[in-house]
Amino acid sequence: MVFSLRSRIIAAVVGTSFLLTAGALQSISYLASVQAKRAVEKDADSTSAALRDFLRREGNELRLQAALLSRIPVLMSVVQANDLPTIQDRVDFYHKELGVTAIVVTDSQGIVTGSTDRSLHRKDLGRNPFIAAAAAGASRQGLAHLGGSPVVASTVPIEVGDYVQATLTLETPIDDELARSIAHAVGSDVAFFRDHQLLGSSRGLASPSPQTWTEPTVFHEGGEPMIGLYSKLQESGGGSTIGFVTFRPYGPVVAPFQELQNRIALSMALSMLIGLLVSLVVSHGVTRPLTGVVRAARTLQRGDWPVPFESQRSDEIGLLERAFDDMTRAVRQSREKLLAMVRIDPLTNLANHRAFKDQLAHEELRAAQEGDGFSVCLFDIDRFARFNQAQGADAGDKILCEIARRLESLAPESSFVSRFGGEEFALILQGSDDKGHESACHCLLDEVSSSLGVTLSAGMACWGEDGKSGNTLLLASELGVAQAKQQGGNRVFRFANNRGELGGATLLQQYVLNGSYATMRALAEAVDAKDTYTNGHSQRVAQYASDLSAWIGTDAEFVDLVMMTGTLHDVGKIGVPDAVLKKADRLTEDERKLMEAHPVLGEKIVSQVPQLAETIPGIRFHHERWDGNGYPDNLAGETIPLIARILAIADTFDAMTSDRPYRNGLGIERALEEIRRMAGIQFDPDLAEAFVAMMGERTSRAA
Repeated sequence: MVFSLRSRIIAAVVGTSFLLTAGALQSISYLASVQAKRAVEKDADSTSAALRDFLRREGNELRLQAALLSRIPVLMSVVQANDLPTIQDRVDFYHKELGVTAIVVTDSQGIVTGSTDRSLHRKDLGRNPFIAAAAAGASRQGLAHLGGSPVVASTVPIEVGDYVQATLTLETPIDDELARSIAHAVGSDVAFFRDHQLLGSSRGLASPSPQTWTEPTVFHEGGEPMIGLYSKLQESGGGSTIGFVTFRPYGPVVAPFQELQNRIALSMALSMLIGLLVSLVVSHGVTRPLTGVVRAARTLQRGDWPVPFESQRSDEIGLLERAFDDMTRAVRQSREKLLAMVRIDPLTNLANHRAFKDQLAHEELRAAQEGDGFSVCLFDIDRFARFNQAQGADAGDKILCEIARRLESLAPESSFVSRFGGEEFALILQGSDDKGHESACHCLLDEVSSSLGVTLSAGMACWGEDGKSGNTLLLASELGVAQAKQQGGNRVFRFANNRGELGGATLLQQYVLNGSYATMRALAEAVDAKDTYTNGHSQRVAQYASDLSAWIGTDAEFVDLVMMTGTLHDVGKIGVPDAVLKKADRLTEDERKLMEAHPVLGEKIVSQVPQLAETIPGIRFHHERWDGNGYPDNLAGETIPLIARILAIADTFDAMTSDRPYRNGLGIERALEEIRRMAGIQFDPDLAEAFVAMMGERTSRAA
C-alpha cells in the first residue's frame, strides 16, 4: 500500500505523540515492575532469615528433647533387650504424653524398631546420614528425609555403657502450619516445595513449576495476579531439593503507579487529537503546491508523457517543476534508446533472439489467418569454437559481423534476418514457395562459405508440411542443423526431406504443444512401428537396461530413470529418412552418417522438455564405446555416463538377437558370447560381466 505525502505527515505527527506517550507509559510500567520485584526479593530474604532462625531454634529444641528421652532408663533397657513391642509402646507413650510430633527409634544397624509412622516399621535406615551419624555416636539436626515428607529432625544415639544400642529421632513436619508461622513473621505468603511437590503453604498455590522462578515472576492464583520468587533451601537426599516460594498480591504493590498511568493515558488521547489537527493544517500547506507535480508523475507512471510545466515560479516548487520537466525529457530519450537496444544485437546490429521470437509469433498468427505460409532457416557456423581458439576472439567477432552483413544484403527483400545465438543466425522467409525458399537458403550458404573461409550448416522447415506452429518449425530447423553437421557441415537439410514417413510434422507439432513424456514416447513408438524388424525395440531395450540397473544394485529412482531413457533412446530417428531406416542392405558412408545423427537429434528433441533433462546423457551417449571409438563425441571409459553404458549393452544385445532383412538374429548364448568378447573394448567390462550373469541366470531358470 502506498501512502500520500499528506498521509505520511499526519501519521508522523500523530505517531510521534503516540510514541512519546507510550514511552512514558512503558517507563511507568517498568518502574512498577521493578518495585514489585524488589518487594518480593525483600520478602524472600526475610523468609530465608526466618527459616534459618526457625531451623536453628527448632533443631535445638528437638535436640534437647531427644537427649532427655534417650537417657530414660526404661527406654534404654528395652532397646538393649531389643524388645520390639515394648519399644513401640514406649514410642506411643512418649508421643502422647510429651506432645512430641513424630518419633523414630532404630537399632544400632539402622533398622526401625519403633515409630509413630507405622510405614517405617522394620525399615532399614542405616544409610540415612542422620541415622548413620547417631549410630556412630554423634548427634545430627536439621532438614531430614526418613521416608515420608521432608521434616526438621534431631537424631541422637541411645547409649548403654560405652556402646550405642539404638538411635532416637524427633521430627517436626514442614507443613501448612509452619508456612503460616513464617508468613506471619515476614508479612508475605510462603509455600514449601520438594521438587514439584507442595509440602505446605500459608495459602493456596497451584503453580506446578515454581523452581523456574529464579527471577520474580508474575502469575495468577485464583484469578488474582500475584508475584513470587523461588529460593532453594537445601538438598534433602535422593537427588531431591527443598525450596520455598514467597509471594504476595501484585496489585497493591503497583497501585501507587496506576493513577499516574491513567493520567498519562488521558494526556496521550489529548495530545493525539491536537497532533491530528496540527498535522492536517501542516500537510495541507505543504502538499497543495505539489498537486500538479503529483498529477504529472502519475501520468508518467501510466506510461503516458505529461504536458511540460514550463514553470515561471522562482521558489522551491518552481525548481521542482523544472527538474521534473528535465527528468521527463531524459527518461523519454533513454526509453527510446533502450527499446531499440532490446531488439538489436549490439555486435552485428541484426535483430536479436528476442526480436526473432516475436517475429516468429507474428508470422505464425499471420499464416493461420491468411493461409500464406513462411519458412524458417537456421545457419550455424561449423567448428566455430576451434576457429576462435586458433584465430582469437577478435577474428571471430569480425567473421560474425561479416556473415551478418552478407545475410542481410543477400536475403530476399521480405525476409527477416536475426542473430539467433552465439554462432547462429536465423532467417524467416515469407510466402508459401517452399522450393524457392530452399533454393535461397542454398545460395546464401554457398555465398558465405565460398568467400569467408568458414562454412555453415543450415536446417530449414516450412509452415504446413513441417508443422503449423513457429516453435515446431524452429525445432525442426534445429534438427536439420544437427543432421547437416553430422554429415560434415556446409550443407542445408530440410526436415521434410529427411524425416521419413512417420507423420513427423504432426507428431512433432503435438510434442511442441504438449511437451510431455507421453508425447515423446509416442514419437519413439512411431520410430519403432515403422519397421517390422525393429518393432518393440525401444521397449525391449528399456526392459533389459532397467533389469541390469536393478541387478547391479542401483536405487529404485535410477532404475525408473533407466526405463524412461531406454524408451526414448532412439527418438532422434524421427529425423532420419525412411529410406535409410528401412534399407535392407548395409548403409553407405553418407547413409551411416545420417543414421549416426540420431543421438544428437534425440538430445535436441528431449531438451525441449525440462522435466526429461535427466534422460539426455543416456540418449546422446548410448552409442559411445569403452575404447573411445563410438559416436557422437568419442568418449571413452568412465567418462561415458553410467546410464549410457548400461543402455549400450541393452541396445546391442537386442539388435544382435533381432532379425534384419540382411541377416537372422543371433541366439541368446551366441549374443552373450559376443557381449563377453567385446567387454573392455565396446562395453564397460564390469557391466558386461553383470549382464551376462543376469541373462545366464534368467536362461537357466527358464530351462
